[in-house]
Amino acid sequence: MEALAERDDTEALLSECLIFHALDSNGRRQLASRVKHAHHFAGETIFSAGEPGRSMMIVASGSVRVTLPTNGGDEITLADFERGAVLGEIALLDGRPRSASATALTDCELLLLDRTAIGPLLRSNTRACMAIIEMLCDRLRQADERMAIAGPAPDC
Repeated sequence: MEALAERDDTEALLSECLIFHALDSNGRRQLASRVKHAHHFAGETIFSAGEPGRSMMIVASGSVRVTLPTNGGDEITLADFERGAVLGEIALLDGRPRSASATALTDCELLLLDRTAIGPLLRSNTRACMAIIEMLCDRLRQADERMAIAGPAPDC
């Protein structure tokens, strides 16, 4: 009975996500059956820049910070994500290493979807594909705004 309740919760969370909101209930049910669950404690590294990216994540509870390491050894905070947010999608989509790092700000539960679950979904569902493109474009615009605020790099 607990597995059924967990699957129902997973389907409900998928319906809240912009990307998966485009799916019908049958599509969300099928996707929910392929989700893996992960728990991370506050302060725990979820993934690091440069690691292989085989899955994307949806925050089910808690919050996650995504950062980018600088050449000087510091970190730039790209975003903080809470329930319903999707992260890790870039490496999943392009098959290249992670472009950023993610750390649990609080204890959190994540839903993991690997390439084998997402690839067929995007190939067969135009609305879901467009939703992920829109999300990527939105994040690119946010990155552009952060760069504009930061101003030009100092002369060396």
